[in-house]
Amino acid sequence: WLADRVADLQRELELAEAAVSAFNATTDLVSVEALRGLDRQLKEQRDRIAGLEVSRAQTQAQLVLLRSAGTRADRAAATGDAQLTNMLTQAGMDAAAGRAFDARFRQLSNQVELEGVRLGQQISILQAAEATLQEQIERQSEDLITLQQLTREAEATRLLYEYFLT
Repeated sequence: WLADRVADLQRELELAEAAVSAFNATTDLVSVEALRGLDRQLKEQRDRIAGLEVSRAQTQAQLVLLRSAGTRADRAAATGDAQLTNMLTQAGMDAAAGRAFDARFRQLSNQVELEGVRLGQQISILQAAEATLQEQIERQSEDLITLQQLTREAEATRLLYEYFLT
């Protein structure tokens, strides 16, 4: 019986070690340290997204302020642009200067609007990258748990085999 049991345990050990090797070969496993690095990267990604969302909210608030400015003086104050402020005094006296003032204001408004669009696109790209990174972390965590379980089972079988062999 003991000889049969040793032979059975040897086959079980070989199968368990083969299962560990096969699992290692079919997955893109990383170490626990690399998984922690991915977690840090995910946190940094989320922080960048939060920062960009704050910037986009500020840009949208500035755009609302620019659009609500009625007079040229309000527009110059809303932009905070020195060139536009200098043009304000001339705009009241000269029609050409008034058109130049209006053109500069439209240019500044368009820049703010484009900045808002650009920030929105960056946020979308970073959120997609964040989702991909989150999926990768979850998949690798599950794979690491499976590998650890297979390794423990193989080690337990090895200890039992060595005990019976002795």
